[in-house]
Amino acid sequence: PQILGNANSMYTFISVPIIEKEKIKFSYKCTGGVAFLSEKFELHNNHYNIAIGTNLNAYLNLNLDLDYRFADKIHFLLGFGLSHYSNGGLQQPNNGLNIFSAQTGLLYNMNKEKYTVRLDTIAKFTKINEFSIIYSFGFKGLHPAKEHKYMISSLSINFDRQFNYKSRFGLGLDLFK
Repeated sequence: PQILGNANSMYTFISVPIIEKEKIKFSYKCTGGVAFLSEKFELHNNHYNIAIGTNLNAYLNLNLDLDYRFADKIHFLLGFGLSHYSNGGLQQPNNGLNIFSAQTGLLYNMNKEKYTVRLDTIAKFTKINEFSIIYSFGFKGLHPAKEHKYMISSLSINFDRQFNYKSRFGLGLDLFK
């Protein structure tokens, strides 16, 4: 804790089932958000921290979860994951932190009814074309002892054709400066 400090994150996530049976669900969960790390690299006070150069960082997580329902509203959860903290090169050093984890716990479902999808209510799909132009920019630091930041930018041009509710094909061009 003295060198790397503590991390506090705020994030959103999506959980996608891979296999779903009556009592067992196997899914993956993708998480993204922002994190505050209490310790960062400082040339004179914390030069051993070669992982993180800023207090504010991006937080990413990927989990594999096994959910076993052993009672009507009570589930047992077992999961394995990888978390990553990084400032995206805004300030060096930026080796990032990678943390492997295992989770276990009990879940209590407070919903009165189980949610089900009625296939007969899904409307007929209409093919969709989508064209997008996206400009993005950021800043990058090259050396931990220097404060100077360089602007970086990209322009993305994309065309997508969605064929049904599950399939989409696209072509894109990315330009970086």
